[in-house]
Amino acid sequence: MKIEFSRTARTSPETIGGLKVPYAPAKREAPQWRWYLIIAAVASPALLLAFGMLGVWRRVAHRAP
Repeated sequence: MKIEFSRTARTSPETIGGLKVPYAPAKREAPQWRWYLIIAAVASPALLLAFGMLGVWRRVAHRAP
């Protein structure tokens, strides 16, 4: 199979040799809630640590005379 690189493919990627190539749409789109779930899973340990440190700081600050 011979691979050809052309500069015109950058401007019109849906045409090859002047003929329109009908690409199929994506079979499925990733739901946006999955990204939010991943971000929450990654950020939760840092948030838990920050809130734990804040709670300890408040407890120590209120205990001192």
